[in-house]
Amino acid sequence: MANMRFNFKRIVCVLAILVSLMLFAVGCASDQAEEKIPEGAETVAVTFIVDGEIYETIEIVKGGTIGGIDDPTREPTDKFTYTFAGWYTDIDFFDYFDADTVVREDTTLYAKFNENAVVTTGMAALYALIGFIIVVVVLAVLVGIFYLLGAVFNSKKSGSKSKKSKTAVSDITTDSDNEDELIAAITAAITVVLSEENADVTPEFVIRRVRRKV
Repeated sequence: MANMRFNFKRIVCVLAILVSLMLFAVGCASDQAEEKIPEGAETVAVTFIVDGEIYETIEIVKGGTIGGIDDPTREPTDKFTYTFAGWYTDIDFFDYFDADTVVREDTTLYAKFNENAVVTTGMAALYALIGFIIVVVVLAVLVGIFYLLGAVFNSKKSGSKSKKSKTAVSDITTDSDNEDELIAAITAAITVVLSEENADVTPEFVIRRVRRKV
């Protein structure tokens, strides 16, 4: 029983010490807050405006800074949410005001907010569909470009082969009246026609060339 009373007294003493320390810390903080503006010091007022209304007004020593201040908020709507974007010295939000800026006169600051569009499920699906369509169109354009390039390349290659074949046929024609030479010329012409490199030349074309020489 005596031990329980002793422990209870110890607990009460510890709690009393903790409460005293907390009160002392609060008192020191209050004193420090009051010491921010020395008695008789020249002060200036800084007024914070949010959506046309006074958000807060503080007094600071002239030539001092505003220090930290809680960021204001703006209520979201069905279409937008809002993010605080800083304080400005003008209502059109051209001159940004930094928290470390020295204030030498009464100043009014205006809060700027950035709009963030609310993306619903339907809008997300629409954006995904639009993105898919764009990807398909881009791929189709690329395929078309490659197809056209391939067609142009094949056309040039085919023209080159045809020219080579006609030259080869011209080279093997003969003006001789000798029957053996004519047969040899025709045989050579057919051989050229049947070769893989000159497959675009028809036998009729070759024979006409040979007969024309005859």
